[in-house]
Amino acid sequence: QLPPIGYGNPFSDLLQMKSTFQSFELKTVHRQAAKSGILTDANKIRAGEFPVSEPALRVVSGENKDMLYAFRDDRENMQELSVRRFMSAVESHGIDNVVMVVPRRMNCLNSTDELNAMIQSKLFSKSVPSIRRGYDVFKLGARVIQTENNYEKSVMNGEMGYIVDLDERAPADDECISVRFKDID
Repeated sequence: QLPPIGYGNPFSDLLQMKSTFQSFELKTVHRQAAKSGILTDANKIRAGEFPVSEPALRVVSGENKDMLYAFRDDRENMQELSVRRFMSAVESHGIDNVVMVVPRRMNCLNSTDELNAMIQSKLFSKSVPSIRRGYDVFKLGARVIQTENNYEKSVMNGEMGYIVDLDERAPADDECISVRFKDID
């Protein structure tokens, strides 16, 4: 979670007022296994420690061996490794159970836009119907994520769905993509 910009740091401000408000610190993690490298490394980071003692090409941590670090000297190698690992994870666990988190959305080599294009080229043949809107290409069957709340359609920021229909002939300013979100008709 990114810190707020400018005004709007209410929870941090409230925690500073310990004499006025009672607060509790949550210490038990329920989303990760106790022996998970994810949990172990998150605790190290919270304590101000770097989770990897000596960077190598590949470092696996945690008793469950579920946290992988891969260090590369250049962005092209990192891009190729990221796409290869993503595709391998999809093959092992299924597309619905794999997510790649990227810090930049666009305008750089390893942005979400760049990686999505590479992954889509591996997941979908060129004959799959698609629509280009600006720099974005939407392919029939592709998984998408909602990026803002839409109260009218009961679809919230962060929900994932699949493109189930698209109209390749629609003008650029028309709605031309149908997405099915889980549990929403």
